[in-house]
Amino acid sequence: MSNPQKMPVHCSVDTCVHWADHFCTAKELDVSNMSGKAKTTDGTCCDTFICKD
Repeated sequence: MSNPQKMPVHCSVDTCVHWADHFCTAKELDVSNMSGKAKTTDGTCCDTFICKD
């Protein structure tokens, strides 16, 4: 994998272990589509999510 430029990732999922003050702190972010080709944000899913509880 190449070394892409890092950018802040805004996140509102405060139940995730990677969440800190509205930003994702994960070293890598894995986002997939939920079924076929996504046409809206509703068709995407953050696979990096880990519940705090």
